[in-house]
This record gives sequence, structure tokens and C-alpha cells, in this order.
Amino acid sequence: MNKRKPLRHPTTAKSRKTKPNTDKRQPENEQSKFQAAFLSIMRRLFGSLKSRPRYHHPQAFIMKKLSLIAALLLAACSSPVPTQYYQLPDSAFRLPAQLNPAQSVGVKIVLAAPINGDSLLYQSDEHTLTFAQNNLWASPLDQALARALANKLNASGSLKYQPADAGNPQLTVYIDRFQGSYHGETEISGYARWQNGTQTPFHIITPQQGDGYAAMLNSLDKGLASVAQQIAR
Repeated sequence: MNKRKPLRHPTTAKSRKTKPNTDKRQPENEQSKFQAAFLSIMRRLFGSLKSRPRYHHPQAFIMKKLSLIAALLLAACSSPVPTQYYQLPDSAFRLPAQLNPAQSVGVKIVLAAPINGDSLLYQSDEHTLTFAQNNLWASPLDQALARALANKLNASGSLKYQPADAGNPQLTVYIDRFQGSYHGETEISGYARWQNGTQTPFHIITPQQGDGYAAMLNSLDKGLASVAQQIAR
């Protein structure tokens, strides 16, 4: 005789049915929300991604953008610095009244090697001289100094002075220092030699008022006036 299997009670069968485990799907929903928020931020920062190559990792896309920004910043920093040209104050020669060229004193300037160039010179510490690569003299310094010193000698002495021409000068001024300093002052040193062999040394320190090369040149101009007072006749 076949035994019949016991029938399950309908309520018992229902009780064995389980609802979908929503807890297992929760992490997937949270991850989808995070990805959507991340992509939204990326679109705002870098524009739509539809027209760009697909990246499996968002980090690769960010690194590419950061590399591009770094390259642009590097290009901006490496752009050439404009060159500034300076002229020595009072370097346009003023012809004194009643000047007789045959009786005037020709002034010639001889510069030492460090300052006989196109760059303005600055002493940055006790042992270092800095040549300003982008701050240059507008005209040769020895010629500008001859004109400026002649102007100042005419204002200080009784003789008449002018920049020396191709002939033999009566006054030769040797300058070995003509520069700014980290002490906040400028320095001019050297000596003047007359045609008869008489020599007059000078060493002038002048405080600099303000910062920058323009302030340095104004200080050097005052120092050159003090040089003229020492050697004028």
C-alpha cells in the first residue's frame, strides 16, 4: 500500500517563502550613488566625458588633467623676462658757458673688468657680485660716466671739463667699483690721475633710499657728485 505524503498546510508553505534580501543589494545602491555623484563632480570640473576616451579608472583621467595644468603653469613660469635698460642720471653732457675747447680738460674713464660690461652690478653678499642679466646699461658705461662726471666737475671746480675726444685726455679716472650693495648703500672707488702724474684716490659710500635699480642709480649719482668734489680743480 502506497503511503501518501503528508500534505503541507498552506500557511506552512507560505511561511517558508522568504522575501528578497534587500540588505544584500544595499551596498550596490550606495556604490551606484557614489559613482553618480563622482561623475557629476568630474563633469562640472572638466566638462562632459562623452566626447573623451573612456577610462577604466577615474584616477587616470584626473592625473591627465593635472599633468596638463602643470605643463601650462611651467610654460607660464618659463616665459622670458623683459629686459630693462637704464641710463645714468645726469649723463647728457651740458656744454658750460664760455668753453674754450683748447683750454678745457678732457675727462676719460677707465673701468675695471667686473664693471666694464652691459649689466648693472650688485654685491649680494661679502664675496658675491651679481650681474643683472635683464637690467642693462642703455649706453656704454665709460662714456656715460665721462659725460656725467664732466657735468659735476664743471659744477664743482674752476676749470672747464668735457668728455675726452680722440686726443690725449688731461684727466683719467680709473674706477674699480661702481655698484649697489646688500648693505643698502652704493659704492664708488678708484683714483684720478692728472696728466702731470698727480693722483687722487677716492672711495665713496652713499646710502640708498628705497629699493630697486632706479634707487640704486640715484644713489650712485650722488656718490659721483662726491667724487667730483674730491678731484675737481
